[in-house]
Amino acid sequence: MQSVVELTRDLLRFKGRIKRLTYWRRELLLTVLAGVVLVVGTLAVIGVGPFGGIAFLPMVLIFVAHLANTVRRLQDRDRGLRWVAFFMFGSFASLGFAAAIADSDAAGLGVVLYLVCLAVSIWGLVEIGFRRGTPGSNRFGPAPA
Repeated sequence: MQSVVELTRDLLRFKGRIKRLTYWRRELLLTVLAGVVLVVGTLAVIGVGPFGGIAFLPMVLIFVAHLANTVRRLQDRDRGLRWVAFFMFGSFASLGFAAAIADSDAAGLGVVLYLVCLAVSIWGLVEIGFRRGTPGSNRFGPAPA
């Protein structure tokens, strides 16, 4: 059993590879932690006022841990940093553009961009969460144990 310090250090590490099961376990943990921080932060803002927003600061660490988890999973698939940018930020960018033009005369383009966002998100889910890692060693290190 890992100590909390070891687990935190491992969650925030970007080097190496992780298996699918490890990825999903960590994502579940990070989702639960984000939910707890969201509830505590909201209660703090309600109870204390705007200064209670400080309770949301752990969300930064949760985001970094999520990013590290995704990077390590993509490294297991022998994919580099460009793929992380594509899957994590490409879909958000197309979603943002779609929302920006949704009420304009180019609403048809907005629908296309929403569909692009959906396609990239599904592709990322399959690539990161469901496909096997490369067998043996790859450029990011040995296969996870």
